[in-house]
This record gives sequence, C-alpha cells and structure tokens, in this order.
Amino acid sequence: MALPHNITHRLSSPDDYLRYFENLAHDHVAISHTEDTKRFYSRFEDITGQKVTYPLLLCIPNGTALDNTRDALWETVSFQLWFLESLGSGSPDKSRDIINRMKLLADDFIIRIENDTMPGPSNNHIALFFLRDVAGEPLDDPIMGDKLIGWSLTVTLANPFMTEMEQNELAKWRSLT
Repeated sequence: MALPHNITHRLSSPDDYLRYFENLAHDHVAISHTEDTKRFYSRFEDITGQKVTYPLLLCIPNGTALDNTRDALWETVSFQLWFLESLGSGSPDKSRDIINRMKLLADDFIIRIENDTMPGPSNNHIALFFLRDVAGEPLDDPIMGDKLIGWSLTVTLANPFMTEMEQNELAKWRSLT
C-alpha cells in the first residue's frame, strides 16, 4: 500500500511524502485509512461529490524550495494537511467538538512526524528528514457544500539537498565526462 514505517532512505519526491502521510493515515486508529475505507485523499476533486467516511485526511502538496540558511543547502517541501469531519446538521456545540477533535488528531500527526525523524532504535527513524515548520488553524467555516469542518496544518519538511555528483550524474554533462 505505502512505504513501510521504517523508511531508511531519503524522501525525495512529492509522491514519497504523500505515501508517507498516507501511511500515517492508515496507521492512526482514528482515521484507519484502507483500500476499502478510503480516508486519505490528495486532491479536493477526490472527495467532491463522493460518499466518503470520516474523519479523513486531505493532504495537498504546496511546493518545494531550496533553502541556504544553514551550513548546507536544504530542500524544503510544504504540505497542507486538512483533518476533516462532516458537520451535517450539527449545532455550534457540535462544531466546536469536531474542531477540537480534529486539532487533537493534527497534534498526533505532529508528534508522530517528530518521532519518526528522531534517530534511535526505539522508533521508526526516517533518515535525512526533519519537521521544519508547522502552522495550524481551525477550519470553522464549513467547506465542500457547507458540510466539512476541522483543522488545517501547514507542514514544512526539510531534507539536505545533495550537491555532490555521483558517477551516473556526471554523465548528464558533456564537459564532465
């Protein structure tokens, strides 16, 4: 289905990160994403007009950038993570309860990402990857036909950007072969 939790290589493409987040959605008991019970999506179009189960995680790539603010060049990758549940015909009290539960779910993901990036034998270390920035806010104005609310996280992850050329990369340049 997705990458195993004990990833030991550099996540390098947006698809690698999407598989990582999908794996977390599969692993978290509140979401329990499976092939049969889809609760992880990477595009609004996938949930528009569809019968979906809740809570769900909508993970949208925001883009990549190179950052030279440290001693090395770092590639940053940003994602919008939306933890959503249906409001239905709920009251304001139900709305606050859903937002609070989705905030706690988002906190679980932050803790897990931090845990996955810490070296050590007692966790699922993901090499060369760290959580750089996180910003969160409530999604209290219903979206998608006035039925979904929850919590939004903007997550920025960073990897060292490899600048040393391997032998196979040298062949890409006439002057270096």
